[in-house]
Amino acid sequence: MDTPIACNSLVMGSLPVRRWCCANPGNGKIAACFQLDPNATWAGEEFMIRWIALGAMLLALASAEAMADTGASIGKPGDLAKAARTVEVEMSDAMRFTPNKIDVRQGETIRFIVRNAGQVKHEFVFGTAAHLKAHAAAMSKHPDMVHADPGHYAIEPGSKADFAWQFTKNGVVEFACLIPGHFDAGMRGTIVVRK
Repeated sequence: MDTPIACNSLVMGSLPVRRWCCANPGNGKIAACFQLDPNATWAGEEFMIRWIALGAMLLALASAEAMADTGASIGKPGDLAKAARTVEVEMSDAMRFTPNKIDVRQGETIRFIVRNAGQVKHEFVFGTAAHLKAHAAAMSKHPDMVHADPGHYAIEPGSKADFAWQFTKNGVVEFACLIPGHFDAGMRGTIVVRK
């Protein structure tokens, strides 16, 4: 990674520390957000906050590195006007995507309409298997994490996301819901990108 991770909104040595985010200042993408209990007090508060900050920065760095490695292999946001076709995906509270397997051609731009037919919030997140598994684990520890990266769509019940994605490399791109418990319940799918 060319640029360091920057964390802001963290006040060292004084509570309450409410919410803070770590981002890559080179591209402005948020790598991780954390929220601490504003009513918490600890012995050695400054020491504890410094350790939390260090841990968060390391997690953000790992997340940013994983996204950098993942970015080229999963593709990039596309232009809706250039979409070759539309793929509709339904998300359900049975923790499933329908369809859960999609075939595309390398270089193809697909318009996705992803509908949340359930009663709870779901996500549609592109990534590699390793990235999604690691991100799901981080989400289980930090369920209030906010996503600002392309390829991450949080969809409220009864709502939809309408976007285009261009698949730039052949191989397998995965998608999943990273809401805590949903990934482990099997809410994931695959996109096979063929030459």
